[in-house]
Amino acid sequence: MKTARVKTKNQKGSVVLVLLTGVLAIVLLIVVFIKIYPIITHKPNVLTPSVVTNVMPQPTENVNNANATPQWKLFTNTKYNYIISYLDTYSVDKSDGKPGDPTTSPEIHFSSNDTGFGFSIKVWANPDNITPKAYFINEMAQEQKDQADCIKQNTGKACMPVTLKDLAKTQSETTLKGLSAYKFSMFKFDHSDECYIVTKNQNFYQLCFDNSDPNDPDIEKHVKIYNEMLQSFNFL
Repeated sequence: MKTARVKTKNQKGSVVLVLLTGVLAIVLLIVVFIKIYPIITHKPNVLTPSVVTNVMPQPTENVNNANATPQWKLFTNTKYNYIISYLDTYSVDKSDGKPGDPTTSPEIHFSSNDTGFGFSIKVWANPDNITPKAYFINEMAQEQKDQADCIKQNTGKACMPVTLKDLAKTQSETTLKGLSAYKFSMFKFDHSDECYIVTKNQNFYQLCFDNSDPNDPDIEKHVKIYNEMLQSFNFL
């Protein structure tokens, strides 16, 4: 009977040892699994190479100044007290006349580079304050008299071939900036001018511009500009 009980205890001890060994093995497997699983399941980060496109910068548009929209500028003459607007594409030429020569007068000429013609302003003294119409008629009469006297004297000196009366095609009284003015068209052989004479501050002001030119294909556009210049003219 004693021998049988001893065998039973040995058997129980063997069973416990086996169970403990099994539990430890399971625990070990679990630990190993936890450590190894992330490694075997990890997917390496594959770097996708960036594609670099060589994009050339677009060249800046080259703006031709000749095609740029002209801008208006203001011309001021403090000596004769007037202002006028003109396009910045126009050239401005000044002439003070010849000292002591009554036939020349201070003049400002605004001209477009493509035609050479344009808008001019002449100034000369009017000490007697005569009207523009009276001045123009007197000038025509004086030129005709000088021509007749030259021909009559027959000194061999070249006489004036044409006079103001021959060149002035149309004449009319008008107003300019609220002042009495005289308007006339002047034939210049290869073109004709439209002119205005007005008096202020004991001076005559003659404003002329090209209004007919068979050699100018853009004459209508230019005449429109000249008329805008005429409207911009004013006294200080």
